[in-house]
Amino acid sequence: MVARRARGEGIGTALVAHARDGAKAAGCEYLHVDFDDHLRPFYLGACGFAPTSAGLLVLERAGLDPSAPTIGGAPEA
Repeated sequence: MVARRARGEGIGTALVAHARDGAKAAGCEYLHVDFDDHLRPFYLGACGFAPTSAGLLVLERAGLDPSAPTIGGAPEA
């Protein structure tokens, strides 16, 4: 995440490009990103990610309080 005061300066896209280059250098075939809907223009537009269909199944973990707060429907770590 880029600090608010530094957004719009290309830092985020440079970080994603660095991750892409590192993944390619490591022999990875894909780079996957999860993001909230309001970030779609950044990831799909500025960074060049393609939209995909995906799913998430939240499984109960031992010791997890079912009433604990969640982030995007997934339990917080």
